[in-house]
Order: sequence, then C-alpha cells, then structure tokens
Amino acid sequence: MSISKGTRFDVFKRDNFTCRYCGKKPPEVVLEVDHVNPRANGGNDDLDNLVTSCWDCNRGKGAKVLDDKAPKIDADIAWLEAQQEIAELKRYQEAKAQRDVQLLRAAELLQEHWWNVLKQEYAPDVDMIIGWIKTFGPDEVEYAIDKAGSKMGGRRMGFDDLVKYAAAIMWHRLRG
Repeated sequence: MSISKGTRFDVFKRDNFTCRYCGKKPPEVVLEVDHVNPRANGGNDDLDNLVTSCWDCNRGKGAKVLDDKAPKIDADIAWLEAQQEIAELKRYQEAKAQRDVQLLRAAELLQEHWWNVLKQEYAPDVDMIIGWIKTFGPDEVEYAIDKAGSKMGGRRMGFDDLVKYAAAIMWHRLRG
C-alpha cells in the first residue's frame, strides 16, 4: 500500500525537501519517503516513522533498521536557512520600497512633461502613468507624449482624446 501524496508532501516539507541520510536536495537527487522501521519489520505509516530519503540512500538502506528513530534535522542549519530567508525578505522589502519611490517620481515627471508639451489643464493621474510605465516603460510614455504634442499642430483636442491617442501610440509601438 503506497503512502498518500498528502502524507508524502508533509514528510518532504517537514524535512525541508532534503534527504535525511546524505543531505542532498533536488534536482541533484530524486526524493522518496522511507520508513525508519520498515513495513517488512512491522513499521507503520505514521509521520514519526517516515523520513525523506534520496533514491540511492533508500535503495542502500533497504529493509534494514538503522535506528529506532528518524535521523535528526541539523537545527543549526535550519536556523541559518531561516535567517537567510529573513534577510532575503528584508532586502526585497527595501528594494520594493525604493522602486515604488522611484516609480512615483518618474510618474510625476511624466505628468509634468504632459503639461509642458500638450499645454493641457489636466494630465493623466499618477496611477494611470504608473500603469503605462509598468506596461511600456518610461521612455515609451515620454515618446507618446512628445508624438501626441507634435501631431496636435496647434489643434485643441479633448483630454480623453489625448489620453486615448497617447495610449494608442504606445500600443502601436509595442506591437511593432
């Protein structure tokens, strides 16, 4: 009788997707679930009798009982891995905050550029410009504003028409 996928995943997750015998991880090895006390010797499928093992270690062990308890996870390594993950998350949060500040500043500058080039009372709001920057990039947004300004040729266009025209320029260039 095979071990359920849910139980198998719980064992892998508990063991940090690492062979408890040799310490190897995918993709270097294929992981399996091993019985500490083999079924052939009366072992059961309780989580405390199951460990993550690579294919080679599991085949090498066979139906032998190495110990009556699962090999211990190295707590120092687990702690270091957790600290590494925390540090990476903090770096991500700091970088995201810096990116958001720069994105807002770029949107404000492009909004000013809109007013200067198109001589309009209104400009797209910062959120719309941020969406454009994320989709097309700041250079393309600036190009579309400049192109819309040169195409106006002294004509007055409504705000909504200018926004649609600038967006159409960006989409047209994106599609090539």
